[in-house]
Amino acid sequence: MSDRLQLALTVAAAALAAVGLVVGITLATRNHPGKLHPQPGKPPVPKTVSGPYGSEIRQALAGWPHGTLDTLQKLELAHPKSAPVQFYFGLALLWAGYTSDASEALETVKHKGVGYDTVWEVEADNLLYPQYAPNYPVFQPIADGPTALLRRGSKLQAEDQQHAAEKLYLRAAARYPNDAQAQVAAAVGAFNKGDLGASFGRLGPLTARFPRSQVVRFYLGELLAWINERDKALVQFRKAVALGPATSLGRYAEEFIKEVTAPGTGSSAK
Repeated sequence: MSDRLQLALTVAAAALAAVGLVVGITLATRNHPGKLHPQPGKPPVPKTVSGPYGSEIRQALAGWPHGTLDTLQKLELAHPKSAPVQFYFGLALLWAGYTSDASEALETVKHKGVGYDTVWEVEADNLLYPQYAPNYPVFQPIADGPTALLRRGSKLQAEDQQHAAEKLYLRAAARYPNDAQAQVAAAVGAFNKGDLGASFGRLGPLTARFPRSQVVRFYLGELLAWINERDKALVQFRKAVALGPATSLGRYAEEFIKEVTAPGTGSSAK
């Protein structure tokens, strides 16, 4: 198991530990952006910004608040198809308290093709859905199964190309309809903070199709963790451990359980 998965689990566990007990609500009620709030202090100034307008973006943010919004708005009007321009304009609007306009700019990055299959789409999602763990869960293939397609998809996910990865996972799922790992990968690749049913609609039914599959239980737990469903995630991770405590997935599930149920985290899952 790679360091990427360990980092992903740590991020999700930390998010769960921070929110305390989770109120039991259905996934359908969570399919919406978290309410954006004006942020205190100054917006973060990135060390580098890719693209031809990176230096102008950095200078505008570094000079906050003097001329920041004016500069970024001019850039946004001149370069409406630039994902980093749109993203940082949205970020600056958020810090300035213009939450509705910030949401519009960030939605442009995510939904209008501007940031399609890039890190900017991921970063926009992080701001639009602050109630979830940051970034996307990455599927990590295990030794057996259709690993060639899955390894390629996992590499693309790690490079923030979620949609390209999903296409490979779907190819694997279609080619190997009775392989639990391929079906789980397709569900993980479909993860969308704006449409949780895309992944959970695939992953949930797999528990009935593959009742003894550790990979199904593990990733159902991980995705639940990503959306801060602490107690439901713990149930699935405990089932994953029971199916093989000595495997890599079993060990990582056990690590997650220990992290989330440590004294002071307030978990009630049994």
